Amino acid sequence: MLAIGDSVMKGYGVPAGQSWLDLLATQQRWSLVDRSCNGAGFIHVAPADCKTNLPGVIAAGAPLAPQFVIVSGSANDFGTNNVQLQAVTNQAFATLRSEFPAARIIALRVAWGDRTPPGKVAIIDAQVRAAATAVHGQFVDFGAPLLGHPDLMQADHLHPNAAGQLVLKTAIESALAQAGVVI
Repeated sequence: MLAIGDSVMKGYGVPAGQSWLDLLATQQRWSLVDRSCNGAGFIHVAPADCKTNLPGVIAAGAPLAPQFVIVSGSANDFGTNNVQLQAVTNQAFATLRSEFPAARIIALRVAWGDRTPPGKVAIIDAQVRAAATAVHGQFVDFGAPLLGHPDLMQADHLHPNAAGQLVLKTAIESALAQAGVVI
């Protein structure tokens, strides 16, 4: 399993091994290569963590041969032009398919915090859905399980705390199962 995502997928601000991805990978006994990157988006370059964007992370994964690739949408692309973002997102998923022709590609919606998400979240989700399905990937919408729950969030209201990561894990696990994704 190759994971490509942002700080929520990586577990920013929680102890190592407590991200929703780590919790689910441990429970499911996945062989996980986590290339999530704090601050990365499809366009936005992570300034300190990996110093690239999600397409750069995808390119770095080329030597791998995963059976599954899981990719998350990212709120780090707020403020970017929608037309440019769709083009870059489409190209990123085309590259994923080219690099990993036999892999099952699973795209996840943006994981949002406890407050009502801005309209850009729906735009990014729609772009990720379109890009994933164009390369015969699958988009999985796990809802907004953190909405209205500030007790599950860090002070920034964007990154889940350890309890919030567990809630995300449960929601994503359930959505994957409902979508028929067995990894």
